[in-house]
Amino acid sequence: MDYSLDTVIEKYENIFNGIQINQVHASNVTLSEINDDEQDFSFQLSFTTPLGKLENLQYHTKIVKTGDHFQMKWDPSLILPGMEGKDKVSFRRLKAERGEIKDRLGNGLAVNQDFISIGVVPKELGQGDEEKKGFMKLVNNLTYPSMKLTKS
Repeated sequence: MDYSLDTVIEKYENIFNGIQINQVHASNVTLSEINDDEQDFSFQLSFTTPLGKLENLQYHTKIVKTGDHFQMKWDPSLILPGMEGKDKVSFRRLKAERGEIKDRLGNGLAVNQDFISIGVVPKELGQGDEEKKGFMKLVNNLTYPSMKLTKS
């Protein structure tokens, strides 16, 4: 399949911008003559994505003489190795949900739900009326009014 320059540019922009590729570095660029009308072109790329760094990706193509000028035989594998035809690349973040652990009776030991816990060190509440005021202050500042708090 032949790709126009505009198509190639659009594919690179969509993919490199879409998956937020940056810090692109080319290395081991080689160009060797096969014959008067054809050359072998290879290089390595390293770049960074939000998922981490990809290093030393291998690229390879031919440069062919057409009339009085040379053209690179371009295909999508020159964006990402192994890419073909109408392949698309996307990036999205998904929230991971951990597995739940239940005991033999089905009671949740580690479950995916909000958990609210309040700890009180009784001796830090004080004594007598001071203790009662501290306790009431704690109860009045709860953001979950359905919670019941008792002193043990």
